[in-house]
Order: sequence, then structure tokens, then C-alpha cells
Amino acid sequence: MGHFAFEIDERALSPQISIAVRSEELKILRRWRRGTSIAWRASKENNMLTKFHSFAVSAVVMGLLAMACDKPGEDAQKKRDQAQQELTQAQIEANRKVDQATTEANRKVDQATAEANQKVDQAEAKADLKLTKADADFTKSLVDYRASKQKDLADFDKSIADLTLKDQNATGKAKADLDAQLPNIRAMRDNAARSLRAIDNATPMTFDSTKVNVDKSFDDLKAAIKKAS
Repeated sequence: MGHFAFEIDERALSPQISIAVRSEELKILRRWRRGTSIAWRASKENNMLTKFHSFAVSAVVMGLLAMACDKPGEDAQKKRDQAQQELTQAQIEANRKVDQATTEANRKVDQATAEANQKVDQAEAKADLKLTKADADFTKSLVDYRASKQKDLADFDKSIADLTLKDQNATGKAKADLDAQLPNIRAMRDNAARSLRAIDNATPMTFDSTKVNVDKSFDDLKAAIKKAS
């Protein structure tokens, strides 16, 4: 607001009017001053409110920042959570490696077992083949030996038959000797036949000893026949 743009000539007025005008002018001046003072105070208060508002906003922001930065409990919990998460991840990784190693070890064990079983199967197959061959060889040896002794026994029977015929035609001391020898020769022939039959029950472990007995009984019979002839 500015000063009033008019002046009153108090000399042209009567004293009463002049006083009234002066009084009214003072009232107007007071109101103007009061309005000016109120506006100034309002402007000052408005500035103070603006500053206070700015300060309050700053304080709130700073408080929020302080709260965000100054939370030791929350900080510690976050660190604990992170440590626990890292531990869990490490445990998962360790378990994964253990499982992987176990799987690999089991695979190697299975492979080694399969290879060992294959070798065992091959060894058993070879052993079975050898056993089969050994059994076949033994059976052939036994059959061949028995056939050979059967032939010898048949030859002995022929020789005994010849001695029997000779005894029938002999006289004197020759007949007496044959009569004495033939019963023993026939007994020896039966013993040789029994020993030969035992060869059928022989095993690879008993064949050699059984064969010795058969050979002896056949050799004794052969010697007795030769002596009587």
C-alpha cells in the first residue's frame, strides 16, 4: 500500500469539519498502518512457516535416512541370513559333490564287479572245458585199458582151454602136473576177472591203484599159464 494521493485544505473547512476530517484521516492512516503491519507480520510468519516446513521435511528425511542407516539389529540379521544362506549353499554343493562321487564310485564298483564276473565266467568256462576234456580223457583211458585187459583175459581163457585139452590127453607125470596146476590157474583167472570188473567203479583218484591190482592179477595168471604150458 502507498500514501494517499490527495490533501485536504483544512483552512477552507469549519473547525468542526476540520476536526472531523482530521479524525477520519487519522483513522484511515491507522488502518493503513495496521494493515501494513498485519501484512508484514503475515509475510514474516509465512516465511517462518516456509522455513519451518523445509526444516521439518529435512528433519523427516534425515530421520528416515538415519533409521535406514542406523539399524544394527536389522544389519546383524541380514548378515546372519546371508551367512546362513551361504552355509546352506555350501552344504548343497558339498552334498552334490558327495552324491556325484558316490555315483561315480558305485559306477566303478559295478564296472569292476561286471569285469570280475566276466573273468570268473571265462575262467569257469575254461575250467569246465578242461574238466570235460579230462573226464573224456579219463573215460577213454579206462575204456581202452579195460578193452585191452578183456582181450588179455580172452587169450588166457584160450590158453586155459588148451591146457585142459592137453591134460585130457596127457599121461603119467605130465598129467599129474597139469591136474595139480589147472585148478590154481582157473582160480587165478577168476581173480583177474574180478579185479578187471573193479575197474568200472574206478575214479580218477582210484584208477591208478585199481590198475596196479588188475595188472598184478593178470601178470600172475600169465606166469602160471606159461609155467603149466
